[in-house]
Amino acid sequence: MEFRQGEKKAKKKRDFLAGKGSFFPSIYIILVYIFLFFPVAVIFLFSFNISKTLIWPIKGLTWKWYLLIFTNSTLLDSIKNSLKVATWVMLISTIIGTIAAFALVRYESKMKNLITAAMLAPIITPGLVVGISLLSYFHFLGIPRSLATVAIGHLIWICPFVTFIITTGLQRFDKRLEEAALDLGAPPLKVFFTITLPIISPTIIGGAIIAFALSFDEFIITFFVIGQGSTLPMQIWSMLHLGHIGPSINAIASIVLFLSFGFTFLFQKLTGGKIFG
Repeated sequence: MEFRQGEKKAKKKRDFLAGKGSFFPSIYIILVYIFLFFPVAVIFLFSFNISKTLIWPIKGLTWKWYLLIFTNSTLLDSIKNSLKVATWVMLISTIIGTIAAFALVRYESKMKNLITAAMLAPIITPGLVVGISLLSYFHFLGIPRSLATVAIGHLIWICPFVTFIITTGLQRFDKRLEEAALDLGAPPLKVFFTITLPIISPTIIGGAIIAFALSFDEFIITFFVIGQGSTLPMQIWSMLHLGHIGPSINAIASIVLFLSFGFTFLFQKLTGGKIFG
């Protein structure tokens, strides 16, 4: 009898910790989401404010701040530069990341752990340190700063992300499918393009999306290695630095935020959210 009572108490405790029969976990999750997304909601709301000053209550709503974005030539140039850099970084990092992922998963080496640790270095190193290091490196080599150096800086930081994402997809891949195709006489190259690549392509595309999003939003590394041109994050910083804080900034931030949410949603749908296996 005492054993059954103890078992019931333990079950109630497990159910409580799992959130069964209790509203507290749900309330906690709701409060966390409010804390995280309330600033986003404020930015989005004030992007429609008819007044140039950030005052509450809002006197009226307008789309003009969004329309002004597409009439500002400086801002449009910075958006084009960001898209250009992000596209090149996405393409190159996806190719490098795919090759590196195959090397890490398919080939055994005594240096594998060392190589993995070396690839983690740009991720765990603060962006400030990476930016200063790249600035010194380019100066030492006499390479002028430009959008090309921005792309190189982004690649150094983003390639490991893409590699580990694709590595996860390869680790879940059933190699028996390749072995069966090879046993039936299919050449290795045909097996790769007809079996391996189509199966892992969602993971590769997911890695490419993350690479594009990270490059498009990157500021710290860009700040140190950019030359005369300007990317969107740099242009936003410049506007804030000059005191141009208003609905136009909120409109730009809202667009970038929704693009980021869109990239995250696509990545989630393509990979199932299984980033780490």
